[in-house]
Amino acid sequence: ISWNETSKEPLFWGESGRMKIHKALDLMRRYPRTHIVHCRWGMNTTDFSEPFIDFIRQEVEEGRLENPASWWEGKFSFASLPLDVWRFIDEDTRTILVTKDDLEWKDLNRSLCELL
Repeated sequence: ISWNETSKEPLFWGESGRMKIHKALDLMRRYPRTHIVHCRWGMNTTDFSEPFIDFIRQEVEEGRLENPASWWEGKFSFASLPLDVWRFIDEDTRTILVTKDDLEWKDLNRSLCELL
């Protein structure tokens, strides 16, 4: 978590591993201006982003959630580490080096929410 000292809200929230759909939506509601990243290992981003997007769509359609495009200013990113993570580990220096380009990314942003 990276905090904005002025607003006392997180600028960035990172999660790895399994995250329940309800927690993801709760983070969006609590921190509507935060960039949230959910990262999984060895999964296609569609496998864990689509259930969340479908849940939001259903909640909006059934009137339990106001369309996030009207209140959410943040960004929600889904990232996936490849299965062969060992290639990022340097055994000699005992360091791990992963760049953003090494991951698969999918973003949920305001424009996508406007399509709900």
